[in-house]
Amino acid sequence: MKKLFKWLFRIVLTLVILLVLAAVILPFVIDPNDYKQEIEGKIYDKIGRQVHLQGDIGWKVFPWLALTFNDVQVENEKGFKDKNMMDIKQVSARVKIMPLISKKIEIGKVNLQDAKFNLQISKKGNSNWQSILHKLESKADKVAQSKDKPSSSEINIEGVELNDIQVNYTDLQSNTRLNVTNLNLSVGKINKKDPVKVASKMHLAMPDSGLDVDLIADIKANNLLADAGIQVDIDNLSIVGKMNNKTTPVSVNLQKPGSIDLGKDTLSLPEILLAIGDVKITTNLSAKDFSKTNSQLAGTYQISAFDLNEFLEKMTGAYFVTNDTLSDFSSSGSWTMSGS
Repeated sequence: MKKLFKWLFRIVLTLVILLVLAAVILPFVIDPNDYKQEIEGKIYDKIGRQVHLQGDIGWKVFPWLALTFNDVQVENEKGFKDKNMMDIKQVSARVKIMPLISKKIEIGKVNLQDAKFNLQISKKGNSNWQSILHKLESKADKVAQSKDKPSSSEINIEGVELNDIQVNYTDLQSNTRLNVTNLNLSVGKINKKDPVKVASKMHLAMPDSGLDVDLIADIKANNLLADAGIQVDIDNLSIVGKMNNKTTPVSVNLQKPGSIDLGKDTLSLPEILLAIGDVKITTNLSAKDFSKTNSQLAGTYQISAFDLNEFLEKMTGAYFVTNDTLSDFSSSGSWTMSGS
């Protein structure tokens, strides 16, 4: 998940910057719609994937170079299902022209509207985004070795708005499917020094498990453009919906702020309230190597008194015992979990 998080940020940011810079090289007196093939070629050179600019390119020049690309398609990796890995209805951004002379990039609000992402992992463990990530990392290494290229410290972005985004994630290796719909995400100012505020809302569904929930999260990301590892402060997390084929209500609420350190690959959630039907569980969670298969998770828990026999009957359709032995069940203790 750590690589996926980094990839999602990099690919959106890189696509926007490439689209903007590709158009900057065109003379201001000509229509960029006449140079779609050249722009597509520039993007292909950067990410190694064919991009199709199907719709019109809207543009303005001074003092901001404002660009709007409509109906953008990014082809899928060969051997994967679906023709396109991305279908973007509209992406728009604007960049100040004068700072480019001093090799600084000042980008205004970036907007991504009505986009669909198909993310897939094959049975062999290969992903359809890995080749793009490798290409971007290769280009980043070349930029780092060149003194003539702008560094991340020279990039300032006013903000990012994602509206009505859909993500279909399929992992054939673990037989996992996750569908994200109605994703709306608002990102504050992005620069090297300040934390980046992110507010998000989305609908999550895992068809194989019957999980169907709405998620709201507010976070702050530190070191997003810095060389240090990304650190995420989780200020608010709320998940409400149903599971067990949409028959059992479920909710997860963060009672105290948590944190994720992508550099150290650790996760800390001091207090979580989990409710499944009539069951209420208060727990905490700490994790090491949480993005790896050998992750280590641990915490303590407290389960409030409830009728366990009735709960099991609702979940399985059968009573565990025929008397009231489990009618006032409660528990507390510690738990651990490790990956294989």
